[in-house]
Amino acid sequence: MQARRRPSAGLVAIALSCSAALLAGGCTTVVIHSDGVVKSESRFGILHLNLDPGRTTAVAVTSVGIASLPGSTAIGYTRWRGVGLPAVEGDRCLLVTFDSPQQSGAEE
Repeated sequence: MQARRRPSAGLVAIALSCSAALLAGGCTTVVIHSDGVVKSESRFGILHLNLDPGRTTAVAVTSVGIASLPGSTAIGYTRWRGVGLPAVEGDRCLLVTFDSPQQSGAEE
């Protein structure tokens, strides 16, 4: 009868590290409303989001993994929505409806 070999602690640590790396680089969907155009992208990996300070932009993010968002960092499941306004338009009013069924851009 043969004795069962147990995996070494180093092998277990490597397996856990690889699993954590795969989970950290999860799936992300980003919807960007800017200049009357709506863009939607789905990516795999770690998300780092920066908004252009010179243009009005509305962003909706759904992510599983690690997401670096303006003003915060999230680990796990994230559902984030934000709006960036340039300083020159700080005196204007902006109405954003993220749950709108129509995503064709700005109405004229």
